[in-house]
Amino acid sequence: MNPTEDESDRIADAAALWLAEADEGLAPDRRREFEAWQRQDPRHAAALRRLQWGQTLLRQLPAVRDTLPPPPAAAPSAPPPRVVPFPSARRRAFYSACAAAVLVGLFAWWQWPTPAESGRRYVCEAGGYQRVLLDDGSVVEMNQNSAVLVAFAPGVRRIVLQSGEVHFRVAKDPRRPFVVAAAGVTVRAVGTAFLVNVGSAGLDLLVTEGRVAVADAPGSPGSAGEHLADMSAGERTRIPLAGGVRASGTKAVIERVDAAAIRRALAWQEKRLFFDAVPLRDAVEEFNRRNRLRLVLTDPALAARPVAGVFASDNVEGFVRLMEQSGTVRAERRGEFEIALHPATDAPR
Repeated sequence: MNPTEDESDRIADAAALWLAEADEGLAPDRRREFEAWQRQDPRHAAALRRLQWGQTLLRQLPAVRDTLPPPPAAAPSAPPPRVVPFPSARRRAFYSACAAAVLVGLFAWWQWPTPAESGRRYVCEAGGYQRVLLDDGSVVEMNQNSAVLVAFAPGVRRIVLQSGEVHFRVAKDPRRPFVVAAAGVTVRAVGTAFLVNVGSAGLDLLVTEGRVAVADAPGSPGSAGEHLADMSAGERTRIPLAGGVRASGTKAVIERVDAAAIRRALAWQEKRLFFDAVPLRDAVEEFNRRNRLRLVLTDPALAARPVAGVFASDNVEGFVRLMEQSGTVRAERRGEFEIALHPATDAPR
């Protein structure tokens, strides 16, 4: 586990303890400490929102609900909040379960199969591409670093996109809607095709065929089941995220895109990279994301130089040769898995 993951776990554990204590009642001093902790780091408030969401969902599971500590009873004339030196073990266990559920992606438990449903998880590793044919005839094309959960039931076809970028080509079946949940948002279709990409700051949705309906996922933080948008082929939107779910109060702003933009967005399916006068640093980042052989830029001015063209995403050395032939770079091999790119002496200024 890397330091970032350690810190995320530490914050989640602290949030679970705070919520457990708050559930039993906070004295004014502790309430102020709790509020100060939330203001201390945006990740603290985000962790609380995720756990509150997990709490809402877990309380709806019958197997869990029957074991939960009862909520504090409201008295007609309640005394001042008592000081709770440490929350009860039962409450700590419940909120720790919320934290664990969120961390492993079970926040969308409502999509996960009951015993009567089929369920399977698919993962596409770094540098990879995976095409999955589902039993209903739908096709799931997964870009690198992506993961999905598939849970089909008699009346609905459910997918949870846990991470990454995935294109869905949905087989038509009006009796069984196809619902994809990602980052607190659902995309609902019957027979259509669309691309979903979940990043750290936003969820990108591009409809390539047909129509979809976009809404809040049930149980997501602040969700009232709000309908966000109806989208048609050739439309895309970006939904800002905070703490891994749709940022409160944000809307889906729709824009039209042309066929060329759609081809560029789906170029990874054919292991191609389209660069339209992008900075060389961005092109290098795309190649590095997909390959063990790494490119290293040694000069800031070189990093800003524009690159245009269509390249095979798994042919790093071919890309480097073209850059050398154009007089843009001078390549230096540094071992088996690294190539340094220097400015070429005859590179145009």
